[in-house]
Amino acid sequence: MMTRGLTLFIFLVLALSAGAVAQTNPNHDRLKVLQNILIESGETASDVQCFLCSVHVRGHVTGDIITFGGAVFVDGRVDGDAIAVGGRIELNSNAKIVGDAIALGGYIDRQDHSVINGDSKSLPYVLIPGQYRPTLLGSLALAAINVFFVALGYLLVGAKRAETASLAIERRPASVFFTGIVLLLIFYGLDWLAGYLGRMEKPADIILLAILAAVAAAGATGVAYWVARLAFPETSGMWACVGGVLALSLLELVPLVGLLVFTIGLIVSVGAFLVTRFGSREVSVPAQAKI
Repeated sequence: MMTRGLTLFIFLVLALSAGAVAQTNPNHDRLKVLQNILIESGETASDVQCFLCSVHVRGHVTGDIITFGGAVFVDGRVDGDAIAVGGRIELNSNAKIVGDAIALGGYIDRQDHSVINGDSKSLPYVLIPGQYRPTLLGSLALAAINVFFVALGYLLVGAKRAETASLAIERRPASVFFTGIVLLLIFYGLDWLAGYLGRMEKPADIILLAILAAVAAAGATGVAYWVARLAFPETSGMWACVGGVLALSLLELVPLVGLLVFTIGLIVSVGAFLVTRFGSREVSVPAQAKI
């Protein structure tokens, strides 16, 4: 469920280097990555999904539209729902959405004579790292959540362990990164096994999510501390972690790049946690680096 979705999201991002995926048959589903989808006037498509891109509907969509990191522009008709995760929804005059219109991280703008038959909900305080047009509320919320997350981790591990994790990132970056990927795969496998627990699946998912959050928070102190040592070398302790995570929050606002920053940050955070054994073991400099 939640941990499974988070892990699948990470590997979706890592797979983007393979290029855009598209279904070009105009009468069937449309799926694209990093390339906008245009349903021309007179065209019909069923379900439409766009990752890190936007959807423009001038014709007719008989199913749902889902964008991740992009917007939905409607000039024609959508029979299903229109959901923009990390984007906005715009309806021009005479456009129609039969189902619901939901914008997570953006607003819903409607011109006169446009119609939304279902519910219309916008949550501008939700921000997806790397989305094209971050809202002010979403940007502030992202910074606040990141600071809270890292501050909680700092209180959990303390200054010494945070510094130990940052040294591990500096000295053994490849090992930390690979370990983080392996650990996330383990969480994914455990979450998949939880699907066989029947009524206990939901409690098991909550426990796994809590463990993952604790691991990531502890490791994130090392990431923030490492960034602070580069950007704010005069700071130390809690202020170093806060300064580092605020710098990362700014990078997460950069379109597309922010998504990569978030993904790598999560992988490195959980990897640093495991490599340093919760910050209790200092990692030595590789032998070749000493020569």
